[in-house]
Amino acid sequence: MELHHDESIIGTYRRHKTPFVFSLLKALCASLPFYAILYFIKDDVPGLALLGGFLLITIASALFFLYIALVYFLDHLLITTHRVVMVNWKSPFHKEEHQLQLHDIQDVRSRERGILSKLAPFDYGRITIET
Repeated sequence: MELHHDESIIGTYRRHKTPFVFSLLKALCASLPFYAILYFIKDDVPGLALLGGFLLITIASALFFLYIALVYFLDHLLITTHRVVMVNWKSPFHKEEHQLQLHDIQDVRSRERGILSKLAPFDYGRITIET
């Protein structure tokens, strides 16, 4: 994204951290059964193969965690003096960029759900900007 002539950045906003942490916990829970399988068959498998299995699962899990973190940290909402830009990374190789001119914005709505949204860790929701 390039800034236009006489345009400056007012603020940059990122997604809330709580859904990111939940995504990491889900990925961790998805890898645990593979570790459990290797643990239960450890007596029937040679030591080097067992080590290779643990290493393979650890590398795959680390790459998946890295993927989740990369997509999370690359997403951002940018507000400038002339427009609003949402950069949404679908994968490390594909991004969507949505731009709205400030003078075209007609309605801005935010939605938070549940009683837990009153607590800081769960204070997140959706924002809708209509043109």
